[in-house]
Amino acid sequence: MAIQKFNLGAEPTGEGGDVDRVSWEKASANFKYLDENKLGKNEAAGSAKKLETPFLLNGVEVDGSANITIPTSDITKEYVDTAASTAESNAKTAAAQDASGKANSALSSSKSYTDQQIGNIGTTPINKGGTGATNATSARTNLDVYSKTEVTQAISNAKPPDTGTTPINKGGTGADTAEKARTNLDVPSNTDLTQAIAAIPKPQTYTLPTASTTTKGGVKVGTGLSIAAEALSIQFASQTEANAGIDDAKAITSKKMNEAVKNQLNATGSAPTFACRAWVNFEGGTTPIMRANGNILSVSRASTGVYTVRFLTPIYSDYSVVHGLNVSSSGKAGGALSISNMTSSGFDVNIWNNTWNPSDPYMASFGVFSK
Repeated sequence: MAIQKFNLGAEPTGEGGDVDRVSWEKASANFKYLDENKLGKNEAAGSAKKLETPFLLNGVEVDGSANITIPTSDITKEYVDTAASTAESNAKTAAAQDASGKANSALSSSKSYTDQQIGNIGTTPINKGGTGATNATSARTNLDVYSKTEVTQAISNAKPPDTGTTPINKGGTGADTAEKARTNLDVPSNTDLTQAIAAIPKPQTYTLPTASTTTKGGVKVGTGLSIAAEALSIQFASQTEANAGIDDAKAITSKKMNEAVKNQLNATGSAPTFACRAWVNFEGGTTPIMRANGNILSVSRASTGVYTVRFLTPIYSDYSVVHGLNVSSSGKAGGALSISNMTSSGFDVNIWNNTWNPSDPYMASFGVFSK
């Protein structure tokens, strides 16, 4: 096998050339070839079997390629032995030097050629599994990584300082005590919060008054009312109970109320029921005396037998007046009266005795009905 050459590929990128492994395989094969074909320590190269410059020994030319014969008549045995020994030694030395020199020269040439071939290969790009660089700095730049020194320095710079405080914008509190930290972060301590809560005024004890027609308050739970599942339940009165009007613990509907009112007024049937909107019982005279009344402001006397009745609360002007009259205390004397000037505020009354003369009554009573 001859020494193999490297395929450098096209310039300048080396495209189409040997990859790293193939180049190193060729280099390894070259070294193997040289190793297998080198001469042993005691071996002579082909060119060393004959001296390049022969020398004369007692007039006989010696080149190391064949034995020589020296006449014994001309030299002594000692001289012959010395000369033979010297020739043999010189021949071996020359052969060894020649073989060694040529071997070293071949190895040097092979190494130089191999280094040249490897140097011409170029760099393996990143997409071929390389770094695309010829030194560590360029390789890190191409791979976008930090060196160990840079990483160590970055970690050292990122560590919180051994002294001082870490500011808030670095994730710290900017303080060296808990109190200062709370101040910087504007937060209260547990103690401050507990004290603030304790300082909140407590609600005063409040008793809900009982509801009435004039007071807003609570509803007393009793026979007619109950609370269950946060719901107020009301017990309603029956019609019989509403008519009786004696149960104060049950509610009553409007329909039952209407029927109960008619019952209390002794009104039967389906005809509507109307209320008396004002009434009065008075004794006539210079100063009339009202014995009893409802919604009556005053009864005044204009002259004998002439009176004016005024309502406390005005009513509908189209009303009806029902009256009763006694002109004497005996109750036997008859008389008459008339109603005039009816307004929403009151009406006038004229009273006569049984001789048709104006007369102040012993007793007169009026009932006013209106819608």
